Amino acid sequence: MPSVSAFAKPGTAPSESAAPIGVADLKIIESEDLEQYLSLQPGDWDMQFTQLARAAFSSRLRIIRFESLVIYQNSWGPASLAQGQSPEGWLMMGGIVNPDKAPVSWCGARKDRRHFACAAGGEEIEFCVADKCSDVVVLIDPSLLQQVLGDDVADAAMRTKHLDFGDAGGKLIDLALSMLDHCESEPQLLQQPAIVAQARSKLLRVLEDCFSNFDSQHGADIPDSRQRLVHCAIQHVMQSDGQTSAWGMAQAVGASQKTLELAFRDVLRTTPGKYLVLNRLNQAHHSLAYADKSSTRVIDVAMSLGFSHMGRFAGAYRVLFGELPSQTLER
Repeated sequence: MPSVSAFAKPGTAPSESAAPIGVADLKIIESEDLEQYLSLQPGDWDMQFTQLARAAFSSRLRIIRFESLVIYQNSWGPASLAQGQSPEGWLMMGGIVNPDKAPVSWCGARKDRRHFACAAGGEEIEFCVADKCSDVVVLIDPSLLQQVLGDDVADAAMRTKHLDFGDAGGKLIDLALSMLDHCESEPQLLQQPAIVAQARSKLLRVLEDCFSNFDSQHGADIPDSRQRLVHCAIQHVMQSDGQTSAWGMAQAVGASQKTLELAFRDVLRTTPGKYLVLNRLNQAHHSLAYADKSSTRVIDVAMSLGFSHMGRFAGAYRVLFGELPSQTLER
C-alpha cells in the first residue's frame, strides 16, 4: 500500500474546503480484447493502437470519477504504440508507476514518476508503452484547473506535452494508487459525500504542489535524438496512411536507414520494416473487429492492406493476437 493516506476514517470531520459534493463511483474493468479496451478508456480517447509484442492482449482498468475530475490506473498487456487524439473537454496528465521496469515514450520523450505526459483536449499525440506497463492518469476539467491554479499556470499547462513535477509527481501517483486501493477494498467509501469531498480536495492539493514551481520552460523537457527520430517517423507513417517503406521513413526524417533502425530498436524494440508490418496487421485487426461479418471476407481485408499470401498473413496474425483473423471477424 502506498504511504500516502487517501481517506480519513468514516466519521472524521472534513476540512472547511471539503464541502460535500456528492458521491463518486469506482469501476474495475478487465479485458482480453484490444478494441473493447479502447472503447472503455475514460474520456473517449480517439486512438488507434498498434500492438508491438507477440502475445494475447490483456488489461485492467481501475477508475474513480469525481466531480470534474477522473483518476485511473492502466495496467497494460503487451507493448503497444498509440496514435490519435487526447479526450475532448479534459486536460490529461499521466505518470508511470514503475518506469524502470516498463518505460513509456510520450510524444518523443520518456516519462516517469517525475516527468508526466500532458495533453489538452483534442491534441494529436502518440505514445509507446512497454510490456506489463502500469500508469496513473488524471483527467481534469480545464475550468477546475483554472479555479485551482489560476489562469496563467493553467493556460501554460494546456500548451505543453511534457511536465516536470519533481518529487511531487511521485506523491500524486502514490495518492492516486492509494485511493484506488482503498476504494477497491472498501467501495462504500465513495457513497459517503463528506469523505468523497475530502479525497477530491486532497487530490487538488497535491496537484497544486505539482504545479507550484511550474512554468512553460520548466515543464518542457527536451526529447533525446532517438526518441525524436522515432516520433517523426511515426508521424510520417500516419500521414502516408501506412503506404511507405523503411527507406521512405528514413528519407522523411532526414536520417540514414541504419540510424533510424538503431533508434527504433532503442525506443520500440523493433525495426522500421517490422513496425510497418505490425502496423498493417493491427489495421487488419481493427477492420475485422468492427466489420459486418455477413458482408466481409478476411481475404479482402488482407489484400487491401498489401498481404498477398493468406497463409503467412494468418500465421503472423495469430502469433501477434493469439487468434486467427476469422475468429476476430466472427467475434
